[in-house]
Amino acid sequence: MGNSEQKLRKVDAGLIHEEKIKDEKKNVRLKFNGTTYNVVCDKDELFSSVFEKFKNKTEMKDQNLLFIAQGNKLNSEMKLNQIKSTNIDVYKEGDLIGGLFPINFVDISKQVHEEHYLTDKAPSYRIITQGINIYGICKGKKCKAYKKEVIVPKKKITQFDLLKEKDDLECPECGGIIIPKTLGFHLCKYKVIGKKFINDNDKSERFKIEGRAENKDSIQYFNPDKNGETMVVELKIEVEYL
Repeated sequence: MGNSEQKLRKVDAGLIHEEKIKDEKKNVRLKFNGTTYNVVCDKDELFSSVFEKFKNKTEMKDQNLLFIAQGNKLNSEMKLNQIKSTNIDVYKEGDLIGGLFPINFVDISKQVHEEHYLTDKAPSYRIITQGINIYGICKGKKCKAYKKEVIVPKKKITQFDLLKEKDDLECPECGGIIIPKTLGFHLCKYKVIGKKFINDNDKSERFKIEGRAENKDSIQYFNPDKNGETMVVELKIEVEYL
């Protein structure tokens, strides 16, 4: 009986040891031209090393590539454990318009919008304006709107370039960073011109939509759950007040 217990302890210890070794590794998925490449890396490995592993695997050593995770460019000096997602999109520099990095945003080209009616009970971080309203998620951990959907009202603005101006968007509650997700229009005629990647980022297509938001008691909201999200590399908005 004693020998049996001793053997079990040895087996259990071996399993625990294997789990610890496994936890020290991460499988990084890099997507390029519709193909996903898996690269096994250490959790605290520098991205410069991750990039080199990808280039060696794909024989693209001489290419100028951009590595994007969740709409942000990855710096070669960053460590792998500094980002939440290990799904990385890879682009050639020439694929991007004006060097702008694509971001995940509502697929407004599907043109599915809802009428969200106004209320005087809305919190201070969900106040709209006539014209363009950008919806996003607050990233300020000390903000009462942390991880909640906030509205950035673009007051007296008739044109807005999301890719160029996204870094200027601030939470109306704390003034901190937000992750833009969708948009809404109020008492205006609007036009949106954009470009999105399709077919697993293998190809891109341009789109244009137009509409009117003329109900004074509501805002036209483009719901990401109904329209889906896409990777956009261009999104220019123009409005004319009604």
